[in-house]
Amino acid sequence: MSLFSFLNVAPDVPRITDPMETRKSYRYWRLRVMYAMLFGYMGFYFVRKSLAVAMPVIEHEFNIPKAHLGLILTAFGVTYGISKFINGFAGDRINPRYFMALGLICSAIINVFFGLSSGVIAFGIFWILNGWFQGMGWAPCSKTLVNWYAAKERGVRFSITNSAVSIGASGVVFLNGFLIVRYGWRSCFFVPAGIAILGALFILNRLRDKPQSLGLPPVEEYLGEEADIGDSEKGKQISYKEIVIKYIFKNPSMWIVCLANLFVYVIRYSVLDWGTTFLIESKGTDITQAAGIVGGYELAGLAGMLIGG
Repeated sequence: MSLFSFLNVAPDVPRITDPMETRKSYRYWRLRVMYAMLFGYMGFYFVRKSLAVAMPVIEHEFNIPKAHLGLILTAFGVTYGISKFINGFAGDRINPRYFMALGLICSAIINVFFGLSSGVIAFGIFWILNGWFQGMGWAPCSKTLVNWYAAKERGVRFSITNSAVSIGASGVVFLNGFLIVRYGWRSCFFVPAGIAILGALFILNRLRDKPQSLGLPPVEEYLGEEADIGDSEKGKQISYKEIVIKYIFKNPSMWIVCLANLFVYVIRYSVLDWGTTFLIESKGTDITQAAGIVGGYELAGLAGMLIGG
């Protein structure tokens, strides 16, 4: 048995034959996996943006130039992007329940190591590693959403799940604005790491793989919808590689969405990562006020996110 065999896709089990029991189980599990993803992905942001408030204090305590801090943030972003790309493909073939929890636990551990560090090289190494483990978060959510919700439902469900982004980011900024004044900058990594560990345990307890692993039919069959290409008869006749090339890499709409998202994230992460430092140094606010402003900015994104979905 492989060391990572626990990541294998959950096997199908015999179908539930009672239609009423099927409907009841589907309603229960669709709600359960939704809030499991929501709270679980919030945990990723608690250990992704834990540096945002602590950075101005770290800069002055260790006399680290802003250029070096910017390089650390850039290296994190590049690593996160590469990880998200690679783990997106891996996530299609892995049990999202365990994969997501594993990424969150590893990211929490890295945050603890970062909080114990006192040098720019160590900061850089640990934050780059954190970028890799952060890339293990969204792929399991995407797979779970596709497994449990049909195409016509996914706009709303994706927006609800993605609200974890704004809630988590604003939550950790508000929390760290409180912690840093009372307990120092290291608490901005230790406390969110503890919250993330609890989030990983919540994922393990609540999240599940595809409906078939619980004796339920595929969601398209349950709702009388057309099967996705990967599950259709046509899809079963071509390889996974061919599906990826034809429906992803050769899909103009996919590239347009990616490009649009790139520009949105340039602005969003600039404010999240540097907003606190800017407000303290250029506007004279204290660190708690600055954290409140940046956290409020991120929380306001909920409205557009949910309306768009």
